[in-house]
Amino acid sequence: SAIVCGGLKLCGGALDITSQRDALVCGEYLVAAAGETSVSSGGDGVRVTSDGDNGYFSMSGGVLDVVSAQNGIHAQSAVFVSGGELKLNSGGGSTAVMHFRSGRSYPYAKHGGFATDGSVEFDFSALVSGDGSSAPSKKGIKTDGVVRINGGSTEVSSADDSVSARGDVQISSGALLLSSGDDAIHTDNTLAVSGGSVEVSDSYNALEGRTVSVEG
Repeated sequence: SAIVCGGLKLCGGALDITSQRDALVCGEYLVAAAGETSVSSGGDGVRVTSDGDNGYFSMSGGVLDVVSAQNGIHAQSAVFVSGGELKLNSGGGSTAVMHFRSGRSYPYAKHGGFATDGSVEFDFSALVSGDGSSAPSKKGIKTDGVVRINGGSTEVSSADDSVSARGDVQISSGALLLSSGDDAIHTDNTLAVSGGSVEVSDSYNALEGRTVSVEG
């Protein structure tokens, strides 16, 4: 890993980071407020590992451009975006997953050496290799907690879900441009859009949640 720390604040200047493994690994938080940061990673671009009140990623300004082989941002507890420019390309982007129909019950897909057989509804996690191993997670934004977007611009091209959360996803402002080989936005709970703009150019499911509300 290029940087391993408890907490990281990006407050200005220019950083160009290349790592064969996870690039920025933080125990408690990563805060992006200013400057221009470019990340190229053979694992996750950003990984924040703590549970509870910590374990969050927050962006309020600056530019963060991440190209990652696996997840762009994996924050255990929460992801907050209120400003700045966030650009993520994970797993080769949405075009790295090829979907086929060919008379099967469900679409089947291929991604590198992984494939589904069309016997169940497609999900990136169902991709397996010839020896039965599953494809690693290649999401744009991933969290076990919540996602809150109330400003800035977020552009994601991902092989797996572009935005994925086990908790609620709330979008009240800002602009999202999403392209996914699986779901553009996936939550196990509530997805609520009350403002801003959400544009999905490519996906399997565009908006998926237990409940989906679009009011603005």
